[in-house]
Amino acid sequence: MLALLTFVLPSAAALKYFQDKLTRWEQKEILDFTEIWYLGLGAEKKEPPENSEDDSSCHYDDAKGIYTPVLRDHIAYRFEILERLGQGSFGLVMKCLDHKTKELVAVKVIHNMKSANRLALKELEILDIVRKEDEANCYNVIHMKEHLTFRKHLCIVFELQGMDLYRLIRNNHFQGFTLTQTHHYASALVTSLQMLHKQKIIHSGYTYVQTRFYRAPEVILGFTFGTAIDIWSLGCILAELHTGTPIFSGINEVDQLACIIEEKLQSPPVKVRIYDVFSFLNIRPSYRHVLLEFVPSCKGPSPHHESEVEKEAHAQAEA
Repeated sequence: MLALLTFVLPSAAALKYFQDKLTRWEQKEILDFTEIWYLGLGAEKKEPPENSEDDSSCHYDDAKGIYTPVLRDHIAYRFEILERLGQGSFGLVMKCLDHKTKELVAVKVIHNMKSANRLALKELEILDIVRKEDEANCYNVIHMKEHLTFRKHLCIVFELQGMDLYRLIRNNHFQGFTLTQTHHYASALVTSLQMLHKQKIIHSGYTYVQTRFYRAPEVILGFTFGTAIDIWSLGCILAELHTGTPIFSGINEVDQLACIIEEKLQSPPVKVRIYDVFSFLNIRPSYRHVLLEFVPSCKGPSPHHESEVEKEAHAQAEA
């Protein structure tokens, strides 16, 4: 089987020796690739209908333009699909084996839709900036290894990392972590944010712009926003890491804003008042010690918030 080979084949040779094991579409498609590392011969491959048009790569997508992967099949005749890791608004991520480098990687396959492709191109620009800024690999950010196009989908190849924060909390049975452990995660996150904000990059998605539980009020209200929204999200996440429970858990955006205002126990006379995270510490005395030096500083739209992450970085360095 080709999957066991330790060398690359030219596409013409791969077609010659394995033509009967390829789909009709693959028999044409394979010639567009100069190097063949993996064919996915053991996968239950999808075969476009007999009467399909020549350009039948769309048959690998669902009705929304989302690629439908098959385990053990290939991406670009190089990456073996091992596991589906997750899916977002603009792409799905799969754990793959790169048969060229023999490394496990995460491949993000962007949905085949105009809005997703437009944002993905911007993402590539940002990832390139991050990669160049973090050549020493010291800022706790995931690096893009390369990108390619396969069956009309932009595919971004990343280093494969461990579990996300939600799985981390879930595996801890939603009990929360000690302050020492939370401080460790805070230090790692702040290090990343410091670099991103220095490059004028808003993360906006620690866990659309921001996941709802961690969405800053100015985003909900449609106000102009900047890097300060990352500070809000960071404060919410660190409190959740310590308590095991989201501090603002609205069922929709309106309810999310209501949760924030309710914690404050008063309607904000101006939009700045919505942001006060002190309320979490005041209303729940048992958690008053939670991130006492940092969470209260994550409180809203102010030019001074642009430097909050740098202040915290200095505090972490001195701790």
